Amino acid sequence: MDWGFGMTRLWGALGTLPEGTDWLIAGLLLVAFAAIALPLGFGTGFFKLERVKAWDVVLPTAAIALVYPSLFEELLFRALLIPRPALANAADLWLWGTVSLVIFVAAHPLNALILMPERRDTFYSPIFLTLAALLGLVCTLSYVQSASIWPPVVLHWLMVVVWLLGLGGYGRLAAQETVQNQVK
Repeated sequence: MDWGFGMTRLWGALGTLPEGTDWLIAGLLLVAFAAIALPLGFGTGFFKLERVKAWDVVLPTAAIALVYPSLFEELLFRALLIPRPALANAADLWLWGTVSLVIFVAAHPLNALILMPERRDTFYSPIFLTLAALLGLVCTLSYVQSASIWPPVVLHWLMVVVWLLGLGGYGRLAAQETVQNQVK
């Protein structure tokens, strides 16, 4: 593997600062995501209004989510897999964007299978995987449009934090972890 090639992509994505229009488009993508995800999540019962209020949970959860999954996954699935937008043609961007999206979605149940078995109920859920695909699509579009990793990182982080701290994600994952620990 050519590590220099990967580092060039990573540094290019990290070093490209988004412009105002990049943030505007990221905001529009966030609105489009919400317009689809909220009715889907509430309609299936996957989302429920459940706000985490304890600051000793809120602050670490938000801080950790910025690094993992947001920054880590965006660097891995967008910056490393998708060619630098300024250097690629549209066909290559579509191809690698699609490959990136498929691997991103598949990584979630694989992650639960190997590293976090207590999260299998969530990470195997068709609605979760649908929402993950939608999130991946929004982040891919934001990355390809901006050539910067920062708008997709912020989008990913916002969506994860809102789910965890406001739409029942934290309670869902904590309950699954409790059940898993009781089985051991």
